[in-house]
Amino acid sequence: MAFATTADLVEYVPDIVENGIENFDDQLTKAQTDIEKMIKVRWFDQEYASNTIYRLHRVGAEWDATKLDETQWTKCCVYRALANYIFPMLSNFRPEGDAFREQIDFYREKFNEELDLEFGFGIKYDSNNDGTYAEGETHEFVQDRLVR
Repeated sequence: MAFATTADLVEYVPDIVENGIENFDDQLTKAQTDIEKMIKVRWFDQEYASNTIYRLHRVGAEWDATKLDETQWTKCCVYRALANYIFPMLSNFRPEGDAFREQIDFYREKFNEELDLEFGFGIKYDSNNDGTYAEGETHEFVQDRLVR
């Protein structure tokens, strides 16, 4: 299951394939891996910090990234790939800067905003593995204490 494809990427940045590269599957896969790790660390692992039986019953004790709703993370994946893998690959990183460096900063900020929004709206995680996301399978991430 892929969070995003090159076609999704072209939807957000139509002229991206005009830079000599037509397939960005490797970069999108790296971005997806990053996002899955962030979800695991920021949400899944935090769910079990309190070790409540209720939470274990709702989600299950083992992390399984295939239970995520891939459509929920498409925009995040595109933004992450652009900021961390695609534009750095295209930039010359000269001291005076270039258009790609400007876009790296822009899409990095967009990625952080989108990730926070998705966490706030709730993570769709198919706990019972039935292929649908019921109301009880959308898990809101609430940070109610300061973490240092």
